[in-house]
Amino acid sequence: MPASANDKAASVATETRGPRGKKPPPLTNEQAAVIGALASLPARARKILPLTPKQVSALLGGRAPTTMRKDRSDQRAAIEGGRKVDPGHPMSLPYVPPVGSEREVQYLAQDVLDYLERRAKLVDRSFLKRGSADPTMRGLQSWMSLASPSETWPFVIQEDGRPLDMAEAIATGRLTEHAQRLNLREFCDRLAEAASRSGTRTERAELERRTPRARAPEPKREERWKKPGGPI
Repeated sequence: MPASANDKAASVATETRGPRGKKPPPLTNEQAAVIGALASLPARARKILPLTPKQVSALLGGRAPTTMRKDRSDQRAAIEGGRKVDPGHPMSLPYVPPVGSEREVQYLAQDVLDYLERRAKLVDRSFLKRGSADPTMRGLQSWMSLASPSETWPFVIQEDGRPLDMAEAIATGRLTEHAQRLNLREFCDRLAEAASRSGTRTERAELERRTPRARAPEPKREERWKKPGGPI
C-alpha cells in the first residue's frame, strides 16, 4: 500500500538531522579513511588500543585538547544531572580517567570508531554528493590531490622525523605520541627534512667506513733508539 502524504511528512519530520536540526557536514575523505583504518583492526585490538587526547584531537579534525577537556567536563555534568548527551557531539565520546601514576585520560579506539560511525549515519546522503570533487577517492592520496593550501591531514611523526598518515599508522601498529595535523607544505617540508637527515647519516657512515683510522701514538718512542739494532 503506497505511503500517504501524512506518512511521508512524518518520516521527513523524524529524520535525524544532527544537533538543533541542522545538517551535519558531509563525510570527508579523512573521516572515511580513519573509519576504515579503525574498522580494519581486530575487534579485540579496537577494544584495548588506547589513544591519547593529542591523537584523538588530530583524528577529530584538530579539536583542541582544551576543548576536549571541556567536552569531558560537560559530559560528566550532563550525566550527573540526568541529561541526555547528544550522540553526534564530541562530548559523547567516552574516555578512561587516569589511574595510578598515569597523568592524562585515554580514549579507546573502539569508542572513537563508534563515534565516527554515529557521525557518518547523521550525514544527509543527498548532501554527501556535494562533498569532495571526486567522492570515489579516499584517504591520503585524495587529500594530496584535492586539498587547498590551508586544509590539513592527521599524521603521526615517526622516530626519523617522517610524517606517517595516521590512518595507516593505526592499521599497521605504528602510532606514536607525536600526532599532528599538517597542511601540504608542512607535510612536504617534513618529508624533505627527514630524507635530508637520512642521507646525511648514510654519507657520514660511508665516509667513516672509508677513512683510515689514525694509529694511537706509540708510548715511549725514545726507547726505540736505545735498543741495539734500533731504527737506524
